[in-house]
Amino acid sequence: MIGERIGSYISKRGEPVSFVQAYDNSRGRLINIMWDNIKYEPLQGIGFGIASVPALMIVKRDPVFHLPVSAVVEKGVLPLAVLEEVGVFGLLGVAIWGWMILGRSARAGVGTLAVSITALLLNMGESTLFSPGGLGLLLLILLSWAFANGYEGGGDDSNEC
Repeated sequence: MIGERIGSYISKRGEPVSFVQAYDNSRGRLINIMWDNIKYEPLQGIGFGIASVPALMIVKRDPVFHLPVSAVVEKGVLPLAVLEEVGVFGLLGVAIWGWMILGRSARAGVGTLAVSITALLLNMGESTLFSPGGLGLLLLILLSWAFANGYEGGGDDSNEC
C-alpha cells in the first residue's frame, strides 16, 4: 500500500512511469523553453528573475504607486535557471559560490554537509534558492549556517585568550 502511494505521488497520479520519465513529465517543458533562451543569449542571459516566456509573466503592482511588487516566475532546475537568467559568467560565479559553501560545510562535519547538499539538491526539482520571499529564504539561511560552521578561526575556542 505504501509503495503504491509513493508511486502515485511520483507519477503525479498519472500512469506508472519510471523516475526519469516522471521528472521529464514534470520539468521537461520548462527545461526545453529554458534551453531555447540559453541558445539565444548564452553569455549574458535573459535577466535575473525574468520568466522564460516574459509575455506570460503576471506582475502584481502596488495599488497606490503602481510599482511592481511581485511576479511569479517558475523555473525548473537551478543550474539551467541560472544559466538562462545570468549567462555563462553568472553560472560560473554561482558554481564557485556553491563549491565554497560545500567546502566549508564539509569542514564542519557530515551533518552540516548533508544539510547543504540537501538544500542544493532541492533545487533540482524547483529552483527556489534565489526566491528569498518563499522557501528560498529558508534555504539561504541553512546554507549560511553551514558556511559559517565551517569557518576556520570562528567560534568559541577555549585555547585562545
